[in-house]
Amino acid sequence: MKSCIKTIKNTELQLAKEKHLNRMKSHALSEVSHQFRTPLSIILSSTELLNMYIGQTHDAELSHKAFIHLNNIVSQVHRLTNIVTDSLNLDESIESELLVKKEMIQIKKFIEKIADEFDEVYEDRGIKLFLPPSEKQIVSDRLILRQILNQLIENAFKFSEHSAQNPEIHLSYFEHHFLISVKDYGIGIPDSKKRELLAISPKTKNILQPHNISLGLDIAKEFTQQLNGELSLSSQEQAGTIFMIKLPYVLV
Repeated sequence: MKSCIKTIKNTELQLAKEKHLNRMKSHALSEVSHQFRTPLSIILSSTELLNMYIGQTHDAELSHKAFIHLNNIVSQVHRLTNIVTDSLNLDESIESELLVKKEMIQIKKFIEKIADEFDEVYEDRGIKLFLPPSEKQIVSDRLILRQILNQLIENAFKFSEHSAQNPEIHLSYFEHHFLISVKDYGIGIPDSKKRELLAISPKTKNILQPHNISLGLDIAKEFTQQLNGELSLSSQEQAGTIFMIKLPYVLV
């Protein structure tokens, strides 16, 4: 009996320590993320000034080359800013239940708009869309759904940057649910890693610790669950990966 009581007390003590450590990690993550924002803003504003000065030069070739590099800087600053924001979003969703805001969404038009935004960033590549001819109205959270797609599409571009084929988005309608598939023709995922990818939960994984699972996928998994959906994958090494998001037409 005494042994059982001692075990319970030790478990409670361990849980208390873990909660305290998690609070400290969350605070550290928040501080680091906010500290990043100021230098990123300075880099962005300085780049805009350089763009303005270069626009005043009469050397067309120099201007063209400079604009390309400056636009790359701006693109990567926005990308890093998104990573910082995503880190905070994930941490907040872990610490407390994310508030879901339901609204009517035209899903086909919604996907087309997100694809257009990525086409502007990846001008030389773009996304292939495979959408049904008809539109469907769904009830879900617009911001969370956008976050899920952003993470998976960003990963698709990242892991297929040396591929001759562009990432794809497929939308399929079924009786009680719809399916969004994000496909890339990149390096693929080994069989030994597939189960590990979708088994790891951000609730039990320190997101500050370096690991092979991308932060974007952790966020996509966490947010898909918030929308009562399922995230699955199909992959073949050196042939590419498909991430599939199964979601209800009406979020309840």
